Amino acid sequence: MFGKSTNNLSGDELRREIQLNKERISEWSEMVNKFGDRLKELDREHDHLACEENRLQLEVEGKKQLVAESQAELIKLEDEVKSARMSAEKSAARRLQMEQQAATMKNTLQNLLQAEYSMQREAAAKREAMANEFEPQHATRVAQERMLAEETMAMRHDVDQLKETTEMMRNKEEARQIDVAENREKLTAAETKMQELRQALKEKQEDYERRKKDLSSEVAKKERMLHDSDQELRDKIFALAELNREVEKIENDHNAMVKNNDSVQQHIHAEREQVRSLQMALVEIETKHHREAERLTRLTAELEQAQIDYKRKSKEMAEMIEREQQAAMNYMNQLENELGDATAEEDRARSSNRPQRETDPEFEHLHNEVNEKVLELANLKREHEKNLEEAHQEHCRRKAQIEVSNNNMSSEQRFYQLDQTYRKDMELFEKQKAVAELKLSEATSQLANLQAEISSQLAEVSPDLWKLRQTLKDDEQFEHTINKMAKQRELNLHQTDTRLKLLNQQKSVIENKLTQLNKNCEVMQRQLASMKQNKRSTRNADDHKKNTGILAVNTTTTRISMPAKTKSASSADNRN
Repeated sequence: MFGKSTNNLSGDELRREIQLNKERISEWSEMVNKFGDRLKELDREHDHLACEENRLQLEVEGKKQLVAESQAELIKLEDEVKSARMSAEKSAARRLQMEQQAATMKNTLQNLLQAEYSMQREAAAKREAMANEFEPQHATRVAQERMLAEETMAMRHDVDQLKETTEMMRNKEEARQIDVAENREKLTAAETKMQELRQALKEKQEDYERRKKDLSSEVAKKERMLHDSDQELRDKIFALAELNREVEKIENDHNAMVKNNDSVQQHIHAEREQVRSLQMALVEIETKHHREAERLTRLTAELEQAQIDYKRKSKEMAEMIEREQQAAMNYMNQLENELGDATAEEDRARSSNRPQRETDPEFEHLHNEVNEKVLELANLKREHEKNLEEAHQEHCRRKAQIEVSNNNMSSEQRFYQLDQTYRKDMELFEKQKAVAELKLSEATSQLANLQAEISSQLAEVSPDLWKLRQTLKDDEQFEHTINKMAKQRELNLHQTDTRLKLLNQQKSVIENKLTQLNKNCEVMQRQLASMKQNKRSTRNADDHKKNTGILAVNTTTTRISMPAKTKSASSADNRN
């Protein structure tokens, strides 16, 4: 689970993953602690068994000392028997007493040997149990002690042979009472054989001491190896403790980072919620996009048709205004003609009554008013043409801006912008249509009176121009607001991307640390598994050696029992 990639995980999933890794690390730490406690318990049991082994070794040494003392006493008794043989006739009762003492000592020696053998078997059983239950290194020691037990049994067999020889010598001495000379020769031969046996016993004891030293050195070597392995295991446990401390440090750092970045996490959560809502909205928009495609096509066609109608009606309106202006011009020409006629009449009247015409204020006022109306009508025509040109240029500019913004917008934004533009154009068209119809009706109703028509047109054109300027200002303000909102949205998205990149980097660092911890834990697990495998293989080897040792003990027992039969047969022959 630890090599799992977390690049696409959310904050909660990352926390759950970190908590799961913490729990696994805690479990591994508990396993290691249990393993360490088990090793300590094994060390204590090993020390206890070593003390028990030393105690049994001391008891064995004491029994061996008793055996040596018994052998020395037996030798002493045999010397006394030799001296008693020279005075056999004088000390028959003494010889009988000595023989009884020798039999008693023999029984004591036999009991001591049996006790020693039982204690050795008990020690061997305890050693085998210790080797099978605890440390595999004791298997070699058990095998060596088994070899020592075999050698001890061989020495015991030699002692039994020595006892049998002594018994034979005693039997021969009883027979030697009949023939002293023959008994003396046999006694000399027996003494020679006893010396040889003593020499052999001495050599075997030296060999036993030498092997004991070798075994002691090997045991010390095995103990050193065991100490080295224990030290290596302690080093590994210490390394694991260091690793656990490092894990705790990383966890503390992570907790501190989480505490310090609570606001960031909340903001990230809010941003993610916003992103999710935007994604859901985008999904809804995409699902609606297919349904709105037809509507967009239809609206586009309607918009094009409306634009065509708008252009046609604008053209018709311009033609109508042109016709009205032409009619007004014709009417003005007519007025000018009438004015010319009036002027001619005035000239004619001036020639007849000049002072009165020059001082007529009504005629002067009418003449000035007509001139002002002609100038106002010409100015109105030029201003109307100028406004139409500016409106056409503004329409072209807005169309170009819409095309540029469409290239930088998504399908939803383009649709929204196109819809808003269509709505605004339709509203403007309806307004202009209403105004044009109103102008047409007013122009049609006021054609009879030039003064009322001119004043009405001036009164209508001025609000239209103000409305047109206000509409242009509203469009510019709306475009400015849209651009400002788009820039703010882009800035928010950029900040969100920056924060997400920073969090991804922090998440990558945490993932790398967790990956390294997983690798270290896997290495420790492999080492523990290899140690368990080595322990299992060593235990299997110890079981194999134990089975081999049991076979060897059975063979030795058979080898020891065979001379006993031979001894009984030889005793029967001697009696015969």
